[in-house]
Amino acid sequence: MKMYARFIAGLLSLILLASCAPADDPQDTAADTTAAVDTTTAEETLDPNLRANHFDSIPEGTKFDGASVVCLFDGNDSFITGKTANLWMYNDLLGTDSIGDPVSDAVWQRNLTTQERLDIKLTWRPSGYTSYSDNRPLFQQMLMSQDASFDFFLATGTTLSYVGMGQYMRDLSHMPHVDWESPWWWQKVNDDLSLDGKTRQFVIGDMLMTNLAQCSVTYFNKALYEDIHGNPDDLYDITLSGKFTVDKLRELSAAAYKDVNGDGARDEGDRYGIVWTQSATSELYGMVVGCGAQTYSRGEDGMIKIDMNHERNITVVEKLTALLHDADAVSRQNLSVRNIATAFTENKMLFSINALTYTASILREMEADYGILPRPKLDEAQEQYFTNVPNSGTLLSVPAYISDKKFEIVGAAWEVLNGEAHRTYMDALWELTMKAKYSRDAQSGKCVDLIYAGLTKDILNEYSNYNTGIIARCLVNPVVDQVDFASKYAESIEAANLKWNESIASLIGATESK
Repeated sequence: MKMYARFIAGLLSLILLASCAPADDPQDTAADTTAAVDTTTAEETLDPNLRANHFDSIPEGTKFDGASVVCLFDGNDSFITGKTANLWMYNDLLGTDSIGDPVSDAVWQRNLTTQERLDIKLTWRPSGYTSYSDNRPLFQQMLMSQDASFDFFLATGTTLSYVGMGQYMRDLSHMPHVDWESPWWWQKVNDDLSLDGKTRQFVIGDMLMTNLAQCSVTYFNKALYEDIHGNPDDLYDITLSGKFTVDKLRELSAAAYKDVNGDGARDEGDRYGIVWTQSATSELYGMVVGCGAQTYSRGEDGMIKIDMNHERNITVVEKLTALLHDADAVSRQNLSVRNIATAFTENKMLFSINALTYTASILREMEADYGILPRPKLDEAQEQYFTNVPNSGTLLSVPAYISDKKFEIVGAAWEVLNGEAHRTYMDALWELTMKAKYSRDAQSGKCVDLIYAGLTKDILNEYSNYNTGIIARCLVNPVVDQVDFASKYAESIEAANLKWNESIASLIGATESK
């Protein structure tokens, strides 16, 4: 997804103006802007590379007479009052006009513009809980009782896919006012989320920006790299030429080991290429996706079916096992993912496999320079780098029993909210936050483009409760336990297929309009 740095100054001005000016109807604003620049060419005015020129097709004057639109999200009252550090509420839902952050200010303005343009009242309602174990039964009970106190969900995939049986969720594929081909909808990811290639129960759009921050990447300590391997730019060249593979990561990591404390033993006082959590599962899920593991296919009817018995998956497990159990390259320690990010800032490892979000809170204060790379490929023959959008990210969905009229209003609200996000602040987020604030050099910025160009979802992981966790059983646990893929697949596939085939009809079962 190529970014265009020459537009950033204009985008920043747009955000600053949006945060202090009254919200105008975007159609009126577009007309005024066109009138003001009659002397410019049409090509300059409507440059398709500029997100500000991407408009929705909702007819001018579409109004809903002050209708209420209530979003139920998984969180508690402190998320609304700002007494929590959970900033995704600022970035996805509420925004704020009080902390002086341009993106959060723009989210605040996005909501105001949407309400004024459509004449609706947006309300963000917390579920009261923050844990999956509490939200899942609550959401199920609300859906089963046809609770009319909310109109749509904004919640994590871990929560929604668990409760999202088809009879409870509305099919979004023909949602009024929504154009799924619009650039603010994540088309590849939303297609991945469709169980049958036809219906949609969950979607992601540009308003859900924390999905970007939760994507996992590969950080490297540039000072350590220079000491161990030479010019850090060489690693960028390797990556940009498509040669950053699991084998290359292992090779570079093994050479980084140093007995720092001089006790002759490999322990937590030493320097390693990579430090992972003890279980290593959170890191391995993203690595498996990054390697392009094949886990499912679609039949002629578009239906998802488990499809894992491939030579590629055997190689994925073999290469990741060799990496994880290379005592020079990797150390598994009793640390949280966050604490590993902190250890990275203290020069205790060459590489850190971690989420982009940690750079904002931890790595930004790192004295040594660092670079950002995608997850490694399986091999050089792999056509692109893949980036896993985790199921801890947020999704949009609508309860099945919502009326046609309210369904139309929610559709219009989604299209405007996501379109406003796309036009007014997503470039600033990507160019300034993900590239300039999170990364420290232009080469990292090019790698961030690679990361976002490869955004993908593995639907079997999203619906792991309905396939006996086949991804973990066959592609993650075998790496940790040093078991070959073929034997684990042979003992797991029958139960997984049985569970999946029993579940898929009810999972899809999207209801027709009411």
